[in-house]
Amino acid sequence: MATISDYDEKIEKKKDEIVRLEARRKALLRKERERERKWKTAFQNTIGEIVVQAVGCGWQELDLELFQAWLEEAIDGSQPPVVLSGSAPEDAKKRCDAFRRKPPARRRTDMEDGASNPQ
Repeated sequence: MATISDYDEKIEKKKDEIVRLEARRKALLRKERERERKWKTAFQNTIGEIVVQAVGCGWQELDLELFQAWLEEAIDGSQPPVVLSGSAPEDAKKRCDAFRRKPPARRRTDMEDGASNPQ
């Protein structure tokens, strides 16, 4: 027959297991946040390269305030057709990687042909 101390011991073991699981959960959450931060940085770098190439200047020559105003005016408050709603970070990373693997000349050809999905 089980005793109260047996149950107390089981409870303590479960508490220890909960603490270990919470620590593993926090570590995984940190790892996922770091991964997404790296992916976002790579994506933003790619966007910057596209902008500088499309504008036809060096990065140091681009006036960011004027560019932002020009872009906002071009978009005019509506969501442009280049936006993919509900895209997961993993999907964005795959699209970015696929885009970066293409040679620059092929990227330009695809953009001129209206290819919107580089997958």
